[in-house]
Amino acid sequence: MPDLNFDGLSVDYEIVRCARKTLGVVISPNGVVVARAPFNASRADIVDFVERSKPWIFKHLARYRQVYRPRDFTSGEDIPYLGKKYKLKVISDGAGTPLALVGSRLEIHVAHDLEGAARRKAVKQIIVCWYTAQARQVLTTRLCKLACRLGICPTAVKVKHQVRRWGSCTASGVINLNWQLIMAPAEVIDYVIVHELCHLRVHGHQQEFWQCIGQYMPDYKKRRKWLRENGQALSFLLE
Repeated sequence: MPDLNFDGLSVDYEIVRCARKTLGVVISPNGVVVARAPFNASRADIVDFVERSKPWIFKHLARYRQVYRPRDFTSGEDIPYLGKKYKLKVISDGAGTPLALVGSRLEIHVAHDLEGAARRKAVKQIIVCWYTAQARQVLTTRLCKLACRLGICPTAVKVKHQVRRWGSCTASGVINLNWQLIMAPAEVIDYVIVHELCHLRVHGHQQEFWQCIGQYMPDYKKRRKWLRENGQALSFLLE
């Protein structure tokens, strides 16, 4: 694995070859730097590109380490849902509904004999199951409303886990949405949905595509900026 040095700091990075035309660098949800390259790109070109991208890489790594905090999934932690933060309260009685929103709290009931890693795993699993169920309902409903408003109809909607994308669409008109969007504010969810709906009309990211989004969502740049600045912090459940 190659490494990168900048201002006395060093970090390893991965090279992933895939079906793309340009070189790019991303920081994965677990904080790993990944250089993505076309199959025919030479290693020398990839390394040169990454070297030239060092200021951007280390700037975003620093920010990632500030906003990302591995969760213990214990009482008192903030759990995001639709852009709001709810205080987690873990109750060891194994009774009642596994998870419930009670005012500003997210209450979770687990078996009284669970401790340490087993307790953390159980709480995390309950949250993930609840998130995915809520995402299927909320995201699908919002997409249907926006699709009717825009007059753009996908052939199907799927809410699933996507490692590096908040949304995507297929040539056959299927829109995929990342379930982790359920943690973001409603206006940000709507931006991702409109983004994918407009892709059903314009496949690339040329000027016509952004004009399509701007026509229906004049403030899309503000919503897009929020996602770029805060999206990484929504990946805590991947750890």
